[in-house]
Amino acid sequence: MTEQLIVHLIAIVVAGLVAGFAGGLFGIGGGAILVPTFLALFPHMGVSQDVVMHSAVGTCLALVVPAAIMATKTHYKLGNLDARMLRSWMPWILLGTVTGALTIQLLRTHDLQVIFTLYLFASAIYVAVKSASETRGEGEPPSSVKVGGGFVIGMLSVWLGLGGGTFTVPYLCAFHYPIKKSIAISSATGIVIGTGGAIGAAIHGWGAPGLAPYSLGYINGIAFAVIAPLVMAIAPLGSKTASKAPERLLKWIYVALLATISCYMAYRTFF
Repeated sequence: MTEQLIVHLIAIVVAGLVAGFAGGLFGIGGGAILVPTFLALFPHMGVSQDVVMHSAVGTCLALVVPAAIMATKTHYKLGNLDARMLRSWMPWILLGTVTGALTIQLLRTHDLQVIFTLYLFASAIYVAVKSASETRGEGEPPSSVKVGGGFVIGMLSVWLGLGGGTFTVPYLCAFHYPIKKSIAISSATGIVIGTGGAIGAAIHGWGAPGLAPYSLGYINGIAFAVIAPLVMAIAPLGSKTASKAPERLLKWIYVALLATISCYMAYRTFF
């Protein structure tokens, strides 16, 4: 085993632990952390720049599933999961997920990176300027808004390799839905987004040139095998921490995470 490979494996392990904890803490599935990490590491593992974003996205979508399952189980036990809201939200998430899986092949790596970067910036700014009082309460989006919001969130999440939390949490909070319940909803919808998106990534990437060895379409098998057990082990800890942490603290940690990642992605994409 070469020194470079050891360094790459260590980086993947650390990223997996952080992503698993963040996935449970914020319901984001870890994609906001893993996509930039994979973009940096995959070229050194033999992935062509032409498909590196697609491979990063596909691998993240596959990893969303175990993280989301573990986080959802924990949120359910803690009483954070609103089953009625989930039932009304899920069909539109599913429709958007299928649409995203069918259309991701039409987008270039640079297009995906630009969309990813701009959304993270916008999300960080929005959550930062929103006052704490506005994020409290028991409101929720009206039915008509759930249709469009769920569809767009499902589609964009598949395009960008996200579990949906970076879209779902700010979106639901905008309608005064409690942040802890928003995180639980995000974790549950991440199961659908990850499963549908990963199937699409495997099919569209099957036989594509420029992929790393042991890839299943756009899903990097080595990265998945290393990280999946880590996120399953650590995600419940993040969920328990989210349930106990003050909402204001959760908000600012979430903003700091998004801002840091968006700055890195902006540097990588535009400079």
